[in-house]
Amino acid sequence: MTPKSTIISLLLVGALLAGCQTTDKVPGGSPRVDWRDIKTLRLHQPLTVYPGVSRAFLQDGQLLREGEVDQRRTWCQFRLYEPQSAMQSARLIDPDEFKVTQASHGPGSWGLSLGFGSLGVGLWDLDASSRTLTNRLKVESTSQPQVFEFECLVFDQPRITNFPTLDSMRESVGGLLTFELM
Repeated sequence: MTPKSTIISLLLVGALLAGCQTTDKVPGGSPRVDWRDIKTLRLHQPLTVYPGVSRAFLQDGQLLREGEVDQRRTWCQFRLYEPQSAMQSARLIDPDEFKVTQASHGPGSWGLSLGFGSLGVGLWDLDASSRTLTNRLKVESTSQPQVFEFECLVFDQPRITNFPTLDSMRESVGGLLTFELM
C-alpha cells in the first residue's frame, strides 16, 4: 500500500466512524436543554384549525395560517389525523393536556468530521441545501384523539441553524401552551 492510498484509507475509515457521532449540541458545544424530557403539553386556549389543512400553526405566541409562518424562525404545529371531509370546515383544538408518548427529531442534515492529531479535515453538510429541522412529539388525549402530533420546526441550512431548542419552542408557543418536563 502506498503512503497516498494509506492516507486515503484512513480518511475514509475516519469519515465512516465520524458519521456515527451525534451532533445534538447547541452552538458553543454545550449540551442542549433537552426538549425530549417534555412529558405533557398544556394547551390554555382553543386553537382554530383552518379549512383545507390538518394543522394549527403557532409562532411568537400567536395562531397563524400556514402562509403566515416565517419558516426561517422556529414555529410549532399541532397535527390532526382526520378524514379529508373534516378539512372542509374550521375545527377547534380545545384546551387540554396532551400526554407525550414519543419524542424524536429529523429529517436533519448530516456531516462528516475527520481529525488525525493536529490535522483536521471537515466536510460539513455535503448537501448545502436548506432543510426543515424538526422536533417531533407524539401526543395523545382521550378527549381529542384526532390530535396525534406536536412539532417544532425551522427551515434553514443545517450548518447555520440547529434543531429547535426548548427555549425557542417556548418562544414560539408563547402563552398558548406550556410544557411540563419530567
